[in-house]
Amino acid sequence: MTWSEAGPWLILAGSVVFALGVSPVPRVFTTTDPAERLQMLQARRTQWFVGQFAVIDGTVLAAVGVLLLDHAEATFAAGLALLIGALAWIPGLIRRGRDIEGFAYQRHPAWPFYTYTAASLLGLLLLALGLSQEGPVWLAWVVTLAAAAFGGLLVMTRDLPPFVFYVVLDAVAITLLL
Repeated sequence: MTWSEAGPWLILAGSVVFALGVSPVPRVFTTTDPAERLQMLQARRTQWFVGQFAVIDGTVLAAVGVLLLDHAEATFAAGLALLIGALAWIPGLIRRGRDIEGFAYQRHPAWPFYTYTAASLLGLLLLALGLSQEGPVWLAWVVTLAAAAFGGLLVMTRDLPPFVFYVVLDAVAITLLL
């Protein structure tokens, strides 16, 4: 297997690891009452803490997978943007693993998450550019439209569930594997 052939597999592996990391405390992201959120986190404190490291691993794996894709220079730049976003999010993930009360009551700084989100949106747009140059053009349009929709959702709600990036990256990876 070549490096470029490993890229889609790393993207898929990163998505799975990410999903495992965000799932140890069901409903924690959809619960609006901070006291209830804190109670949920206290009940599964160890799983939550370990899950943050799985989120870190998943975001980095997926970014490295994009870096390895053998496409245009824009695709490599997409991988770099995704990796920079993943690295910027690490302080926030560690903080929310350590300080569950701060996470439950939304007292943590938002910059790590917003940096990750902005870099991921940029990464999707660069990936679309790379695919338009050396890949399925229809897939480039799908990625472009998804990035635009996610950007609009972020502006409207000031939030964006990170799993949406992995749905798009998985679609790219699966298409490239076929």
